[in-house]
Amino acid sequence: MGKTLCEARVSFAKPGDAPAIRRSKPALEKASFSTKKGDEVFRKTRSRFTDLQLSSSVRNLATVRAAMRNLRVFESISVDGYFADVHGDIGWAHAGREDAEFAGWMGGNASQGGALLFGRKTYQMMEAFWPTPLAAQQMPVVAKGMNAATKYVASRTLQPAWSNTHLLKGDLVAAVRELKSSEGPDLTILGSGSVVAQLGEAGLVDGYQFVIIPVALGGGRTVFTKGCALRLVDQRAFRCGNVVVTYAT
Repeated sequence: MGKTLCEARVSFAKPGDAPAIRRSKPALEKASFSTKKGDEVFRKTRSRFTDLQLSSSVRNLATVRAAMRNLRVFESISVDGYFADVHGDIGWAHAGREDAEFAGWMGGNASQGGALLFGRKTYQMMEAFWPTPLAAQQMPVVAKGMNAATKYVASRTLQPAWSNTHLLKGDLVAAVRELKSSEGPDLTILGSGSVVAQLGEAGLVDGYQFVIIPVALGGGRTVFTKGCALRLVDQRAFRCGNVVVTYAT
């Protein structure tokens, strides 16, 4: 008769006693090894199953993120990192010498499509210039792109008159989060430093493109309200001294 895994031996203490089962040492070692091996297989299987669950969760999260519209910031800042000086002035950002190469880059950047997002103050400055004949004469490519783009403005009081403009009402963060979740092209915030700061703090900004102007302000307002690690994607310098750097969050 073939041996089993446990290899039981039967002995009798004395006549009439019930048989006693005694396992040999080799059998015990085999049983112990079998149990340990089973536990190891179980642990590996459970670990693999957990990994698959986590992998599935990561894939699902990545799918959700991929389905959301990206939100990018386009901001002119000083070399010491401010979008406005201590008085809120941004005129210094447009006071540099003319550069045909930089103007061409700006035109190409404005022609990439997508939707635009503004705070109230920036929107009002844009609305007062880009739809005008002067804008069409000075910067025809940029003016065409700006006027044709879908635009969103965050304001509780403004009644927008610029073509293709939609008003975002209520809480800014909630409105933009809902906007990112909706169907449509990616979004770019132009200027609007205070809006950028709020959305960045809420984790809704996917990337920053800064035009670094060769001016030091010595103080002012920044788009960052807390520390933020960024990954450099691209950089380009122009003869006028402007440097464009693009970061992903």
